[in-house]
Amino acid sequence: MKNILTSIGLLALIQFHPLQAQEFKLDPAGYLRNEGVDVMAFSDVYPEGKQTGVTIIMNNNRVAASGDIRLETSQGQWQPLPVLRSRQVNETDNSITVTLSYPDSSRHMTGFNPTLYPDFVFQYTIRVAGEGDDVIVTVDLDTPRPSEI
Repeated sequence: MKNILTSIGLLALIQFHPLQAQEFKLDPAGYLRNEGVDVMAFSDVYPEGKQTGVTIIMNNNRVAASGDIRLETSQGQWQPLPVLRSRQVNETDNSITVTLSYPDSSRHMTGFNPTLYPDFVFQYTIRVAGEGDDVIVTVDLDTPRPSEI
């Protein structure tokens, strides 16, 4: 009888206790986090442009990572790279916003294997926001992409 009452009590608790969806919230490290999932946005930018852009880590395993805007079909070691201009963590709207420029003009025709950078120059903003149990990624270009690229 005690087991039946315990089972009924647990069922009542489950039925009447509202289940809350996990929400992505900014943590002190500047990541969007919910239980078991971290979303990082441009948290690891390196001089040679190997940044991961937006990375999703689930239960300590990287499950997705994407760099930022590139104009080549496949990325190579010596190619035109963007440059990170700013990264802002906004606790008020639960978002991370980065501003980048393409290409990084400081690298034009310099270094061990000089790269000829394209004439197409633009700035763009990537915003990663936690909205409830969703993460919304928005990319805004300051000028439209030319049709010939």
